[in-house]
Amino acid sequence: MRKTAGRAVGCVLLIAAAVSAGDAPTLPSWLAPFPGARERSGSMTGRAWSDYLTKASLDEVIAFYRGMFDARRLAFHPVQNSMTTTIRGAAEECSLEITLQQMTSGTSVRIMCSAWASGPNKPLDTQAKYDRPVYPKAKPAVPRLAWPDWLTTCDPAATPEIVSGTDQFELRYMKAEFNTLQDRESIQDFYADLLNAHDYPVWIRSSKITPKDRAVVVEGQHYFGEKPGPRFAIHVESKPVSSGMHVEIRITAHPM
Repeated sequence: MRKTAGRAVGCVLLIAAAVSAGDAPTLPSWLAPFPGARERSGSMTGRAWSDYLTKASLDEVIAFYRGMFDARRLAFHPVQNSMTTTIRGAAEECSLEITLQQMTSGTSVRIMCSAWASGPNKPLDTQAKYDRPVYPKAKPAVPRLAWPDWLTTCDPAATPEIVSGTDQFELRYMKAEFNTLQDRESIQDFYADLLNAHDYPVWIRSSKITPKDRAVVVEGQHYFGEKPGPRFAIHVESKPVSSGMHVEIRITAHPM
């Protein structure tokens, strides 16, 4: 009896250890921290995590993760409230939740990677979804990137050159830069109104409490079909210089 009980207890412990080891996912290798930041990481049952603090602004960190999500063709829809911004993603490795918070010294970032449900405990309706063939809907192609006639400078005296290029994520863009003596809030208001009026609803706008020595942004997006999908994004960044404000307007084509 004692030998049988001992063997049974040993089997239970081995099974529990195997489940515990298999339950902890690893953070996706492509999900790097913001350049220059030192991250901490760890794991628990069913989850892996990392966190760090960067001197970059909230808008810069959001743009950084947008680039990585776009490169993996993952839907990117940050949800903002008065305290935090949350980015969720359905990565192949795990379910992602990235929580960002603007701090006085930069931006706090926490990444949670949760294992996908599997095995006999997976809900039947979720399991059935993978048993049925799913045919992707055809997505419209992104039109040729061109500078909109209505996308003007906020300063009538500025006549910047429009240049084209490809960024580090191989996305096509066009941009224009100029200096102006207009104040920061007037620039923000001008481009927020302009984007909203031309079917580029603004989804990112820097807070009015952003320190005066930091850059601020306004960004709007236009989708060609359903979300997520092909889109153009117009990003306007303003930062202080010795002669007033430096403004960069960039329009980028996102195929997915």
